[in-house]
Amino acid sequence: MNEPIEEIQDQIEEWESHLDGEEFEKTLLAKFGSLRRGEPGRAELLCSLAERRLSRGDPVQAREWFERAVDEPGEVIIDPRCGVLQCCLALEAGEEVSALERDLRRASASGDWRGAFHEHIGETFELAGQLERALRWFTMGVRDLDLMVKEPTTSELICLNGRRRVRRKLDKPLDAFDVYTDEEGAHGQERHD
Repeated sequence: MNEPIEEIQDQIEEWESHLDGEEFEKTLLAKFGSLRRGEPGRAELLCSLAERRLSRGDPVQAREWFERAVDEPGEVIIDPRCGVLQCCLALEAGEEVSALERDLRRASASGDWRGAFHEHIGETFELAGQLERALRWFTMGVRDLDLMVKEPTTSELICLNGRRRVRRKLDKPLDAFDVYTDEEGAHGQERHD
């Protein structure tokens, strides 16, 4: 049996493949309204609504949905604060991006996040062309990784690959993580070249 977050994600993907844009959003909203605060899937539904709005070029509405998801307890695929960051970057809200990044760094240091976090923030900054910030986030995602002790997790692999891409773009010299990433064939994630 799937975990609740996987079940809701499967349901969202099914609706998205069978419903047009407007009907898809109405279905998400109806499902959201049928769940009580804190019920499994509710926060992820908010994130899906926000992602939909962002993909349709509406970062203002998307941000509102992402911020609601931040306040909603429960499991999510990607920490909703990552979506708030995407919206702030899309709105070119520089001071808000800096303030949010400070909050995200505190969350990183304390381990206070849900779902994908470092890898998503790194990719968000990378796609926005803010490579130094991207490098910082990808590196934070592997700060506790000792390649002599264990194999990287999926999140760490994504961070290693992103870190290597960004370091190449910044013409940084190779380090141990870069050598590992190159030797392991980067596990197939050269997404932004």
